[in-house]
Amino acid sequence: MNHLLDILLAPFRAWPAEVALVAFGAATGLVVMLVFKLTSRPARVVRARDRALSRVIELWLYRHDPLLGFGSIGRMLADNGRYLATLAVPMVCSLLPVLLLLAQGHDWFASRALAPGETMLVVARLRPGVPAGLLDETELALERAPLRLAAPPVRTPAWREIAWSVTAEGSVDLFLSPRGGELVIRAGGAEIRKAVAVDSGLARRTVRRTAGRADHLLHPGEPRLSAASPFDRIETRWPAAEYNLLGWRTGWFWGVLGVSIITGLLLMKPMRVEF
Repeated sequence: MNHLLDILLAPFRAWPAEVALVAFGAATGLVVMLVFKLTSRPARVVRARDRALSRVIELWLYRHDPLLGFGSIGRMLADNGRYLATLAVPMVCSLLPVLLLLAQGHDWFASRALAPGETMLVVARLRPGVPAGLLDETELALERAPLRLAAPPVRTPAWREIAWSVTAEGSVDLFLSPRGGELVIRAGGAEIRKAVAVDSGLARRTVRRTAGRADHLLHPGEPRLSAASPFDRIETRWPAAEYNLLGWRTGWFWGVLGVSIITGLLLMKPMRVEF
């Protein structure tokens, strides 16, 4: 999926990031609708939905009779449960592709580049069992990136972490230089590299390189740290990105969610999907 998203989003680098966000949200909505079409039974969904709506009308009709009203409430809850049950399978089946897409979307849209003079933190955390004294030997180097260290590192042995403050001095065109820059952390003879996308346009910015399998599922942009690495997590804390969608200023997640919902509603009739 990393390679696929890199290829599909490459043409959008010359456009405003909002265009790529809308395209990504529309693609997410399309994937969900395809899953629903393949795994749901539209006729059954329509019957269950209509029956649940009829219970609401029944409750209104018998609103003056407490006994019948309470009975209507029970039947309404039961039929709403049956309606939700008809959507359970497609909803569960759509969770995995949506999770994978959102993990990719976080890499591409959640963060923005540093403005010249702006500062961010780089944080590395030791693996359990590695002596905290290794933090005293840990160094950070910057390669092929217009960044500089703004202050000496801050070591927190109790949290087994070391943090550097990094300041941007300019930008680099990642369309011409796909690898961008790198952070190189050296400790105890080991060397760990973390990519940094400092281009001012659309680019993949993986905020965390991790050793854990589950964590890597949510931050898939870079390979997992090897078992020989003394660190189990390296984070780059970029500023959060903000998008303007027709006057609606929002973060990436709500933008993708809104666009995907609108896409799903527009595709319901053409794809003959019911929910």
